[in-house]
Order: sequence, then structure tokens, then C-alpha cells
Amino acid sequence: MSIVEVIDLTFSYEDNKVLDKINFAVKDQEIFAILGPNGSGKSTLARLLSNFLEIEQGEIYLANKALSTYQQKELTTKLAVLPQQQSVGFDFTVEEIVSMGRRPYLKNWQGLTSEDQQVIDYCLELTNTAQFAERRINSLSGGEKQRVFLAQTLAQEPEVLVLDEPTSELDINYQLEIFSLLKDLQQQGITIIVIMHNLNLASQYCDRLALLGQKKIKEIGTPKEVITEANIKDVYGCKVDVDLKQGRPFIQLIDTQTSVNNS
Repeated sequence: MSIVEVIDLTFSYEDNKVLDKINFAVKDQEIFAILGPNGSGKSTLARLLSNFLEIEQGEIYLANKALSTYQQKELTTKLAVLPQQQSVGFDFTVEEIVSMGRRPYLKNWQGLTSEDQQVIDYCLELTNTAQFAERRINSLSGGEKQRVFLAQTLAQEPEVLVLDEPTSELDINYQLEIFSLLKDLQQQGITIIVIMHNLNLASQYCDRLALLGQKKIKEIGTPKEVITEANIKDVYGCKVDVDLKQGRPFIQLIDTQTSVNNS
């Protein structure tokens, strides 16, 4: 069963077409990665999926309802977004940042209820940020901040989580920590759509992949179906070796210049 469906999605920035008739569906409770080189439209697609941009042509359906017909408050209880760049105008505490995720559930001038606080505490524990609850957000490292903002999105109690390059500026330890957490969230019933560059991480942790290139989806399927030497050469323009590690592909770059010099 699909929870997200994208049908003939087209988008342009003025006269520059970025996406051209994109079609795919995301199954309920899967981790679905959208891959592609810089400029392939990945982040634009993330903004469209999050309703941050108005659709030019086509349609996106969330739980069998057109995304464009959702009221904002209703949408934020079904879909949460972790953008690539996060900033706050004031140096709030970590707990205050996470509590902001409860806004869709609060009526005007209503304070947090005991139920809201339980959700906040749970999200802090889940993301291993409870230890920072009283610290100021700007005192944390990049990886710690990323976990706090993830806790904030989880406090919305979404059915679908969209993450745009969640590990792009993190060291390998935090990358693995974030993706291990995403697997745990999947087990709890959340559908995850992640925009990313790292093909090997996508292969290791994601159920299915969509490979973007030249404004279209070049391939969609399991990691084994998508991450092939031919697909990588076609989309990224480089040669790679693809090795199957426990049934999942692992990419190793080929230094063509070194190969020429050694021949």
C-alpha cells in the first residue's frame, strides 16, 4: 500500500525546468531514498513533497488525498520535514526547541498539556537528546543539533518523515547514528523519505531508491536494481566498481587518471 504518490510532477524555476514528469510511489512504512548528482532536483523535490513549493504540473497524494488540498495544520500532523539547513532566531533550550513540534496540536493561547510533555520527553529519549534538555541549542555540536531538530519533527507525531540531506555535514559516527535511528522509527510505523548523496549509506539502510538524473527518474527499485555500474555511469558520468556486500551493492570509485598513468 502506498502512502505517498507522485504523478507527472513537473517544476521549473522561471524558464529553467528542474523536474519533468516525475512518477513514483512510496510504500507505507518503508525507507525510500531519492538520489542524484548536484542540480538533479533532489532538494526541489523535497520541498514539493513538503508543500513548501507550489506544484507547477502534476499532483502529489498523501494518504490518498491531494497534498494541495490539505490545511497546513492537518498536514503537519501527517508529514514532518527536516530541512537541510536549520536555524533559530533565539538561543532556546533543547527542550524548548523540541516542544515547538507540538504546535499543530495546541489551540490558541493553550499551553502544553501533560500529554504533550510525555511526547516531548519520549522524543528526547528516542533521539538521545534528553541529556541536553536544559542546554542552549547553540552550545551543541552539529551532530547533536541534528538529533535535536529530528526530535522536534518527531514531536509532530507524523506518519511520513521527509529528510533533506540529514547527514551531509556530519562525521561518520553521527551518520550511522542517524540512520540507525531511522531504522528504529521505521519499526515504529513511520514512513521515511530521505534525500541524500551517499549511495553506500542508501544501499545499506534503505528499502528502495529513486535515482534522479537529467530532470527525470532514471531508475527506481531496490538498491541492487538501482545501484549498478551502468546507472552510475549514466547519471554521474563516472566509472565505479559495484560489489555486493551481503546482498547489497557497495560502490568503489575507479581512478581513471591513475589507471591511464599506470598503463
